[in-house]
Order: sequence, then structure tokens, then C-alpha cells
Amino acid sequence: MSKGVVETAQEIVNQSPTIENARRLNRLIRAAKGEEKDFIYDLVESFLMQVEEPGQRDALLKEID
Repeated sequence: MSKGVVETAQEIVNQSPTIENARRLNRLIRAAKGEEKDFIYDLVESFLMQVEEPGQRDALLKEID
């Protein structure tokens, strides 16, 4: 499952930065362990960098623990 968690996170980050995708990333973070979790957090940074408006970025960040 571990490889699937990271691959799924990469797919989500390559999609639009929506609230639903932020929630999906949050679920993956909870399912990940150790280095996988760190890698997903790095992907989350890329996900959030796609958003120019600070308010939208904050809303997405609230969905990700």
C-alpha cells in the first residue's frame, strides 16, 4: 500500500488545487507512515504553491492537518 499512497498523492497534486483534493491529501497523510508522510508533505507544498490567492491557500491548508 505504501507505494500506492505516494503515487496517489502525486496524482492529486497534479490536479486542480480544490478543497476536495486537499481533503484527499489529508486522508493520504493520515494513511502514510514515516518517510512517505514526509514526501507527501513536500507534495502538499507544491500543491499549495499553485494557488496565488492567500485566502484560497489558507482554506486549502485548513483541510490538510
